[in-house]
Amino acid sequence: MLIKPEDFIAKIPEIIKGKSQLSAVFTSYNSIQGYRGQVDTGKQGLSVYSASETENGHRERVSEWSSPSQMEMRASICQQNVEQCLLGEHPEVVLHENLFFMIYLGLSGFSEATHFTESLRDDFPDAYIATLTCDCGLKDKFPSLQNLKKHGFVDEAIVTGQCGGSMEMARILEALIEAWPN
Repeated sequence: MLIKPEDFIAKIPEIIKGKSQLSAVFTSYNSIQGYRGQVDTGKQGLSVYSASETENGHRERVSEWSSPSQMEMRASICQQNVEQCLLGEHPEVVLHENLFFMIYLGLSGFSEATHFTESLRDDFPDAYIATLTCDCGLKDKFPSLQNLKKHGFVDEAIVTGQCGGSMEMARILEALIEAWPN
């Protein structure tokens, strides 16, 4: 049910097979290492947008955040960024018929991000939705991850040993670009 990032990366060619266009949205309340906003993929038919809350492509240490409510607020800001993107409020973002979402579900913003994930499935029933979470507090996260998968809110639930997910999100984003034909 839960897979490792490298297993997900191996599935990307299968996920994109037969598609001539794809809009991918990566979202995290942390940074996505080296990516923010519209990503220049250099590939025709592939649009990638990184909706992360932190600036300058660096990840702040969790200890620098003052409270769980601040982290929930960051998750909420990411949700707003994605919603603005999907509503066409970011004119640089090209939305294709085929949608792919990669959502980071961190320990502190987990509940907010989980609800957002459920709402995405309701709004975009044909989209491919995957989540990435760190293994911090996995015992507590597992029932919610199991529920997301069981009820079809996500196509894949990925677990990494890297707290914050910044490097793994970037690695998956890069793997998607690399796998795209052209």
